[in-house]
Amino acid sequence: DYENIRKLTPRECFRLMGVKDKDIDTIKSSGISRTRQVQLAGNSIVVNTLAAIFRQLFIGNFNKVIQTEIF
Repeated sequence: DYENIRKLTPRECFRLMGVKDKDIDTIKSSGISRTRQVQLAGNSIVVNTLAAIFRQLFIGNFNKVIQTEIF
């Protein structure tokens, strides 16, 4: 029964993406339609997740000794 499924609001979509409320308010007051706001949130990347990936790639491996072979 798909009639009772509620769509997320743009604010909920941006919050799921890690956007701060003051930035959401700025986006909302810019005159962008609700549909476009949801699209913007859906086309973004979760900043906290990306930061964790980079931390693991670069800082997490910093303390490991990397052995390389020349031949």
